Amino acid sequence: MTEIFEIASPDDAALDVVFLHGLDGDARKSWSSGGDDSFWPLWLAQDVERIAVWSVDYDAWSSGWRGRSMSIPDRAINVLALLQNHEIGRRPICFVAHSMGGLLVKEMLLHASEAGTAYSAVAEMTKGVVFLATPHTGSGTAKAVRALGSVYRGTPAVEDLVRNEPHLRQLNDRYRDWLDYRAIRTLAFFETQATGGLRVVDESSANPGIAKVRPIPVDANHVSICKPVSRRDVVYGQIRRFIAGLLDGQVNHPQSAGRHVAVDGANYGVIVTGDGNVIDPKRLDP
Repeated sequence: MTEIFEIASPDDAALDVVFLHGLDGDARKSWSSGGDDSFWPLWLAQDVERIAVWSVDYDAWSSGWRGRSMSIPDRAINVLALLQNHEIGRRPICFVAHSMGGLLVKEMLLHASEAGTAYSAVAEMTKGVVFLATPHTGSGTAKAVRALGSVYRGTPAVEDLVRNEPHLRQLNDRYRDWLDYRAIRTLAFFETQATGGLRVVDESSANPGIAKVRPIPVDANHVSICKPVSRRDVVYGQIRRFIAGLLDGQVNHPQSAGRHVAVDGANYGVIVTGDGNVIDPKRLDP
């Protein structure tokens, strides 16, 4: 099942920030280090003015024993339809994606940009993409899953992640060609620590191959890289600056994006449960 959760949507919002998790992920747990105040998409909503923040939830199980999944091309259309239902595409968009979620974003943007699709506004309005440990050229995870055989059945989502699988190579090439004609900014990170004895996405695979984009190494593994523990974390700080810079039109300029939050203050932010899929801002702690 595919859902989208509204984290914040102020009346003066000028940018939609959309979070997309990866394999075995979830709209809330993927972006939280575990504490009640560690859901960092909400930190962004509190720290950067004029942004609406959303988190997408979709089935992306790595094992057929645990749940179902779709192939990346099918899921891309599925998520685009969900975004359209919530009128995301009326104002500028920034995607923040972990692991396979980054491949999904690329597939979505390419499909949305095709002539005659109903989702062209998403491609036209996307101004920034953040890749957190995205395997642009594949991942060793698929090999590990295959080795486990019948004990750990790979789903279509995992099969899409086989290193150097032709579709991934074509997706990477097509996306870079398409990006040459678009004013879309990119920020990328890669893990430096192993997960279960395996570095899932290394610096080579995490590099999107985009001019002047240098992936940032992070002291984290494939799971923890998307779970900053405080506002002082390099991942959170860079993404906050990047998003604020999109609003200013000055991404990657060192003078931009520094005025929206004092990072020497307390680390705060709470996961708040609202009615339905909406988080009620009235329930935030002062």
